[in-house]
Amino acid sequence: MSTLETNLIQPATGTTLTVGASGDTIDIPSGATLDATGATITGALTMTPAFQATKRDTSHQTFSTTPTKITFSNEDFDTDNMFASDRFTPTTAGKYFLYFQVLGQPNAVNSEDAYLKLYKNGSAIGNYASDSQFANVDQFQNGQNNSLSGSFTDTANGTGDYYEIYAYYSESFTVTDAAFGGYKLIGV
Repeated sequence: MSTLETNLIQPATGTTLTVGASGDTIDIPSGATLDATGATITGALTMTPAFQATKRDTSHQTFSTTPTKITFSNEDFDTDNMFASDRFTPTTAGKYFLYFQVLGQPNAVNSEDAYLKLYKNGSAIGNYASDSQFANVDQFQNGQNNSLSGSFTDTANGTGDYYEIYAYYSESFTVTDAAFGGYKLIGV
C-alpha cells in the first residue's frame, strides 16, 4: 500500500472529483473527523425524502364518530414530491420517522373519547388515544383548544406503501390546525 500525503486534492478538469471506483470501500479511520461544514451533502447521508404538511386556521375540518382522514392545506416542504392527496407515499425503501398532531375544539361539553391514528395502506398501525379523561381534567372542553399528537417509526417498501392520518372523536370536533411530517432515517 502506498501513502499519498498532500493538503489539497482538486479535479484537473470540471468540478467533480471521484475517489475510488464502483465496488471500492473508502475507509475513514477511527478518530478522524469528516468536516462537511458549509458543504451540500447528497445521497446516502441525507435524511430524505422528507416532508411536512399542515392545516391552518383558515381550513377547519369537522369530524365526529367515524374515523375521518385529516386533510392538509399547506406543504411546508416536500423534498421528493411524495406527499399528495393528504398522504405520504415514499418511493425510497427504508425506515421512516413519522410525526403528527391535531389541534382543535370539541363542539360538546361532555365528550369522552378521542383518537388520532396513523394508517399504512388503509389500516391503522399507530393509535394515539385519550379515553374518558376529558370530563375529569381541564382538557378537551368545549370552546378550548386541545391537541392529540404522536410519532411512529415504520419500514416502507418503496413500491406502494402510503401513510395517512385519521382522527375520531366521540362527539363533534373541529380541527383548526394539524401537522403531519416525516423523514427517512439514516444508519438503520
